Amino acid sequence: MSDSESDLPLRTVHTVIRVRRAATRTILPLVIVRKKGDAPRIHWQFLEYALELQDRGAAEQTLDESARVFGMMVDYHEIMLRDPVINEHDLASFLGRFLQTRYRGAAHFVGADAGGIEWKPVRWTTVKHDMRRALGFFEFCVRRYGHYPAFRERSLPAPKGIASEIQRKLAQSQRDFLFHLHSQRDERRDAVPGTPAIPEVAVPGERRRPAGRITASNRGYFPEDRVEELIERTPNIVHRMIWIAAAFGGPRISEQLNLWVDDVLPGATRPRLFPDSPTTSECVIVLADPAEATYTGSLTNFTRSRLQILAVQNRTPRNVLHRRHPEFAGWKGVSEENEEYGISQVYWIDRRWAAEYFRLYRDLLEFRAAIPSQNKHPWLYINIGRGSNAGARYGAPLTMSNVRKAFEAACERIGLTPYRGNASLHKLRSLYRRLALNAGLTDQSIQHMMHHKSHTSQEAYGRARASQIFAALDRQTGRRLTGVQS
Repeated sequence: MSDSESDLPLRTVHTVIRVRRAATRTILPLVIVRKKGDAPRIHWQFLEYALELQDRGAAEQTLDESARVFGMMVDYHEIMLRDPVINEHDLASFLGRFLQTRYRGAAHFVGADAGGIEWKPVRWTTVKHDMRRALGFFEFCVRRYGHYPAFRERSLPAPKGIASEIQRKLAQSQRDFLFHLHSQRDERRDAVPGTPAIPEVAVPGERRRPAGRITASNRGYFPEDRVEELIERTPNIVHRMIWIAAAFGGPRISEQLNLWVDDVLPGATRPRLFPDSPTTSECVIVLADPAEATYTGSLTNFTRSRLQILAVQNRTPRNVLHRRHPEFAGWKGVSEENEEYGISQVYWIDRRWAAEYFRLYRDLLEFRAAIPSQNKHPWLYINIGRGSNAGARYGAPLTMSNVRKAFEAACERIGLTPYRGNASLHKLRSLYRRLALNAGLTDQSIQHMMHHKSHTSQEAYGRARASQIFAALDRQTGRRLTGVQS
């Protein structure tokens, strides 16, 4: 076992490492557990669960989220509850107390010692999401092994109803399910004035009465009438490029953080990488698999993968780094238009913003030229802050934390509350979809433009051709598709 596996983070008894399966070339998360006096070990039950999920075609993000939730349950069991034996009668209460701590944060836990866990409060939607991940693992253990998951080195008795028993127990009574969320509601509100009421729990098998009318605004996308102000009042050119690409090109933020500097090209080069596409006046943004893509900047040599190029530089693809590594940037996976090279392309919905992005890109190249040689790397977005706190981070790859903080500041700059309503990073991508819908593009075209990889969606809509999408954009938005950028 490597040093990185044994040096577990402070205030946890678990860590998650991500390994590549040789047979399938896919990334698999492993939960490593270390108890006092014991050597670190792989949690074998979760490993079996992760393998089953992967073999069923689950997305990499699903596996990572499941590992995160299970690892946090291990920490909660070992650190906060002091490693008790949990039987089948206690499981629902254990899950409820765990989710309560997630919702309020360990520092705000009423009536118990946080025991060293430092968890920030999370949104109710996150709690429900974690509940689904936990139930999926519980059901797997019952189905595969005939017992509930073992948090200690023993197996719990098998229920008679196998997988359905868990759902039945949790659905017996809404109050039984997350008892502590409800029993301490008034106590919490009295202890901290102004604390909002805890929402009711959506119990498995029970229809939940909607809290209010669902409208287009709360399904949401970033306000179209504010996005231009958001961009123009952002002083940092790197951040402006990210906002522009998300709102008018559609890539996810994590996909943008995986871009290399050679992934932005003049529109004249488009047919060389995507033969079905015409020459355009808009710049090309190449979305390349962070490890397997063989487009690495050359339009003539496709013999080595990005993983091989980075290995020579003693670097690692950002999506393979540990999730707690500051430079980690996930890769959900995109439908590849050029499967031979492992790449796709961005479809600009607005020529004006595409031109502005390319102008900022050329300005960014000047910043990159000033990066010290020891900090040289291939990733496009870099830290260009010159403040007193920048220091050695100047020229380093931009992190997700950097982007979130920049977005919060950008929202506040124009009078929006970050992550309230539709003022969120992901809603910029949702705005892109809205603009495409408003332009009259078909579901099939929008699916392709947003690079959805869902097999179900592909079967429903078929696969659009790049040439058809560019022609539709030309008709609907009046963009000029011919011409070369200067």
